[in-house]
Amino acid sequence: MDINCFFLCLKDLISQNDKVAVPGLGLFFAAMMPAKFSDNRAVINPPYRSVYFTASNVSEADGQMFLDSISRRMSCSMDQARTELKWGIDRLINELSQNKSCIIPGLGNMRADSKNEFYFVSDDGVDVYMDSIGFEAVYLKVPEKVKKK
Repeated sequence: MDINCFFLCLKDLISQNDKVAVPGLGLFFAAMMPAKFSDNRAVINPPYRSVYFTASNVSEADGQMFLDSISRRMSCSMDQARTELKWGIDRLINELSQNKSCIIPGLGNMRADSKNEFYFVSDDGVDVYMDSIGFEAVYLKVPEKVKKK
């Protein structure tokens, strides 16, 4: 399995579900975040879903949705999907163990600390909130008096 297939399955599933269990790795989950002001308070950003990760022992039964996604995307049997997933997870873990970082395109960055415990850092502006289509940031015009303070 091309590692990008693994990443595409993950992004597709997290876009449609609140939780995605990945056997042999852990649980990715998305949480709703409210609209908020930018740091300089000149922009109101729309609500979004932020992606988080927790390393855990995920059983194959709990990760069935992920295996189904791999099987569909690769047009292969479940046995082949299990093999491909194991290969993909092994490759990801090896990358994290050696380089301490692995980019997940369109989502963020998996990282490993000094104890090889994995965590996830979401990209700024990652778009996994399907209901936000059409929402745009609102730019506020700040009066000159306020800017100088």
